[in-house]
Amino acid sequence: KSQTAYWLYALAVLLFLSSVLYLYRKRWQYSATIHQAKEKQSFAETQLSLTTSLVSSLEIEELLSKIKQQIREKVGVDQVEVCYWNTQNNYQIFSDSQLEQLDKNELGKKAYSMFDNDESYQIDQREQGAILWVLFSHSAEKMGLIKLFRAKGSFKPNDIALAMAYATQSSLALENARLFEEVNHLAEQANASNKAKSDFLAQVSHEVRTPMNGILGMNELLLDTELNEEQRLYASAVAESGEHLLHIINDILDLSKIEAGELVLESRPVNLHQLVDEVVKSFVSVSKNNKLLFWLDFSSELSPMRMADSVRLKQIMMNLLSNAFKFTSKGEVNLSVYSNNTADGIVITVNDTGIGIEPDLLDKLFEPFAQADSSITRKYGGTGLGLSIIKQLVEKMGGYLEIISEPGIGTTVSCNIPLEQAEKPRIVLRGKRSQVISHHSLIGQAIENGLAINGIQKAKSLDETDVIFILDDENHDYSEIINQANQDNKLVYLIKPVYQNHTYQAGTYCVVDMPFSLQKIGQLFTPESVVLETQFKVSRSMNALHLLVVEDNPINQQLLLELLEKEGHWVDVFDDANHALAGIERAKYDLLLVDYHLPDLTGIEFITACRQANVSTRAIIMTADVSMALKDLCEQHGIHDIITKPFKLDELKAIIRQVES
Repeated sequence: KSQTAYWLYALAVLLFLSSVLYLYRKRWQYSATIHQAKEKQSFAETQLSLTTSLVSSLEIEELLSKIKQQIREKVGVDQVEVCYWNTQNNYQIFSDSQLEQLDKNELGKKAYSMFDNDESYQIDQREQGAILWVLFSHSAEKMGLIKLFRAKGSFKPNDIALAMAYATQSSLALENARLFEEVNHLAEQANASNKAKSDFLAQVSHEVRTPMNGILGMNELLLDTELNEEQRLYASAVAESGEHLLHIINDILDLSKIEAGELVLESRPVNLHQLVDEVVKSFVSVSKNNKLLFWLDFSSELSPMRMADSVRLKQIMMNLLSNAFKFTSKGEVNLSVYSNNTADGIVITVNDTGIGIEPDLLDKLFEPFAQADSSITRKYGGTGLGLSIIKQLVEKMGGYLEIISEPGIGTTVSCNIPLEQAEKPRIVLRGKRSQVISHHSLIGQAIENGLAINGIQKAKSLDETDVIFILDDENHDYSEIINQANQDNKLVYLIKPVYQNHTYQAGTYCVVDMPFSLQKIGQLFTPESVVLETQFKVSRSMNALHLLVVEDNPINQQLLLELLEKEGHWVDVFDDANHALAGIERAKYDLLLVDYHLPDLTGIEFITACRQANVSTRAIIMTADVSMALKDLCEQHGIHDIITKPFKLDELKAIIRQVES
């Protein structure tokens, strides 16, 4: 019994010990699993922290510093060095900027040796400590090497895994940084290229526009002299070709400014009535020569006073009309300005009956130096910059452009532009009522709008009418209406296309050529004011001025001398700014005309020197430089009058008349 009991006691103890060992083992396994999970979590958090830290760094120096700091702290090493190569771009970086070329070559050999042997890491145990080499690579052309040094102890598997994970993240960050650096470099090159192009175009502009000022100016003076028909034909051809060349130069310069972001729009009060009148007058001769029906329709409900850049707004209209006339050989062209049913929005539309455009070619029209096809370029000429510049100007003003075209039918281009109202216009009613008789409904509406803008109310019937406007046409006989109006002492105005040499209706009070300006319609009812204005201008021209001209170009000197003396003024011409400064103290001048590019001083420096000598005479800068930088520089020096070469003689006369008044 006692032996049996001992065996039972021994078995119980054994079972107890086995249970304890089993429970202890389970507890150990559980603790190991928890520890492993915590290590994995810590590793993941470290990776996330590293990724976040590195992604936010795109500067190479900052990125390398972060990589070294992260690895040194998380892996626990004394020293970290990072190398990266991209042989596709001949690109390499080293965290140690003091490395000699021989050392760089050795590191490169080490990296390629590990890559060839398919080794992701190597450990070198040395007397000074242990070195862990970790290779990271995307391909044979893109690879990097991280060197980790630990003075005491070796590297455990966990250290190696952590270092390799860091290497993977570092490789992505370094490649991103390289791409970012490359993009920045390309952007800098593009900016430098744009600046060089702008500087070159500005210089070419000055060199071309200065002699063109002499050519166009002298030719304009020539056209004012007595010429026979053949001579006038030749001189007119020179003027037309010169204007065309100037238009091309201006388009190229404008495109350059827009692409360089240097085009700045002004915002000043603009009278749209006056602006469109100037535009219409510019195309009267084109309409006459091409025998095209051309008219203006300005909505009488549209407020004309707006805040805008008048020069660029006029440029949009001029380019649209130039295109319309270029591609229209017969039929009509019209310019319309009306509201787009918003508080400040206006719509400028040019419609023509020209060749039209194929639908699949419309998008090409807005690309610089592009036209619908090469045959159009050969037949009609031009650079193809017009619509591209218009589109960019309209969008810069906050608007958009629409184009509808049908081959063989024509094209309609509309520009929707928001222009803030400057002030509400005051329409003075003239107490007259009118009727418009027209077989062309659109032209009839345009005439009615022009009359309403000038305060002429529309009559309900011919019996209530004071004035009748009739659109002349060979297929319509209005003799009965005209005879009845004459019997009732009512004025009858006959409107005919400017290219039409004779009228088909008789017995009218006056014939008005179309296109007509809004101002012209108003003058029909105030003939006395026109006479007084003419007399006033004649009397003012008798007041001769003493003018100083500082210009180094001989042709432009002669041009200004001829023009100003022809206007009855006394003119002193200098080609040297210092000589002019000496002469200005001995004479009193009413106006200074100063070229900006002088051999010894700039025009601004000359004017500044004059003011320092207590000469406060009004000064005008003449320049072929059309950049905003020069305009801003003039503004800074209090010079508000700039005239751009080549200038129209009327522009210069207008400035001189301001001085006279």
